[in-house]
Amino acid sequence: FSLFLFSNPPMAEIKFIAPVPAGDETAAKVLKVAEAAAREAADLIKAKTGASVIKTKASNKDLLTEIDPMCQSTIERHVQEAFPEHQFLGEESVAPGIAASEAALSRALGASDWVWIVDPIDGTTNFVHAIPFSVVSIGVAHKGVPFVG
Repeated sequence: FSLFLFSNPPMAEIKFIAPVPAGDETAAKVLKVAEAAAREAADLIKAKTGASVIKTKASNKDLLTEIDPMCQSTIERHVQEAFPEHQFLGEESVAPGIAASEAALSRALGASDWVWIVDPIDGTTNFVHAIPFSVVSIGVAHKGVPFVG
């Protein structure tokens, strides 16, 4: 599954990963919203690089800072304003572990044809240590098929 990335430093591209019919307004809007959300979250990451860990999750390598939920809320706000009928699956909203992830994904896929799958700071360990290789990861699936990433 490809991801939609914005990084510090910039090093990723934005693309459709599934064929898009000509004139598909929803597809264009999905891409536009994903880009705007990722850019706003990336601005938070750049401004707060080196933030302190507030807790560990599944292991001592699975870190959470105060910025992770802020970035996720920013992205979710963009999605919900533009597409209230779409499902949103953010890393910070799902309990640790494979079973919890599978259950959350199954619920999201059952509730809407469109699911946004987000890791608000992919590379939190780098982020905490002010190593500039963290990204905002956004994937959008349509009917279970990766669409934007």
